[in-house]
Amino acid sequence: MKIAIIGLDGMSWEHLLPYTRYLPNFKKIVLQGLKFIIKAIPPLTPPSWNNIFTGCKLQKHGIRSFIKVNSDGSYCYITSLDVKVPRLNEILATNSLNTVTINYPFSYPIHGWYLKNHILVYDAFLPREFIYPQELKPLLKYFKQK
Repeated sequence: MKIAIIGLDGMSWEHLLPYTRYLPNFKKIVLQGLKFIIKAIPPLTPPSWNNIFTGCKLQKHGIRSFIKVNSDGSYCYITSLDVKVPRLNEILATNSLNTVTINYPFSYPIHGWYLKNHILVYDAFLPREFIYPQELKPLLKYFKQK
């Protein structure tokens, strides 16, 4: 069995489905797959994505925003090290299943992930591009932000 989770942040099915006539491969996925609308409180990208990928509410995974307040009162961006529970792709990988994660918020640094059986491609918020494992670096050209 193969599973793909395609998340289109802020896009509802009512707005997307009329365009599937221009996207035949996506239409096939839509017709043969399951579709859900995830409602999260607060309705923000960081807790929503982490609710989906950890199966936990924000009180458990700990991600409330793109930034956090440090003990000295300064601010910094959330990283992969701030997610307090395993993500779905890590759970699958620990059970010897291969996973690929592309453009997942808070994917950096890679040492914040369980990486066995896993391919990880940077997210759009990062200052630099990366892919793991490194031997896949030639494929980064397909993930460039325009």
